[in-house]
Amino acid sequence: MTSRPQQPPPSQSAPAFAYPDVDQTVAFHAALLERLALGEPGEVDRNRLKSTLDRAINAARDQKGDILWLASYLMFELVRGKPFAKANTQTGVALTLAFLQRNGIMVTVPDEEIAGVGVAITSGGIYVAMLEMWLRDSVRRPPQ
Repeated sequence: MTSRPQQPPPSQSAPAFAYPDVDQTVAFHAALLERLALGEPGEVDRNRLKSTLDRAINAARDQKGDILWLASYLMFELVRGKPFAKANTQTGVALTLAFLQRNGIMVTVPDEEIAGVGVAITSGGIYVAMLEMWLRDSVRRPPQ
């Protein structure tokens, strides 16, 4: 009798919310570049991107973080990890906002503030914990 590897329980193997995979993220990046008239997307380091997406979800699970913690980590890692040839900041910020919106959470701050956060991540001026605090102060959840 051969034993099969045990699969983790569903609560540990998949998030309980909509979370982007590599193909969705690459498509989002290309659509964003087209919408912003930034040209062709160029090369995508799919291994780095997969690692970034996996690292964010695993870190949230390991830290028992909620969706805002995950969003903070996701944005930070996409911006700083640079899986795309260009527009990593724009994609990291926009994808994270879309991820939150898809899961019923709206960031309600001026566009200039959001852009400033992206620039601050890029320059090393803020880190994940600071980003999480900013998101917690900046979101509006729909009534339950």
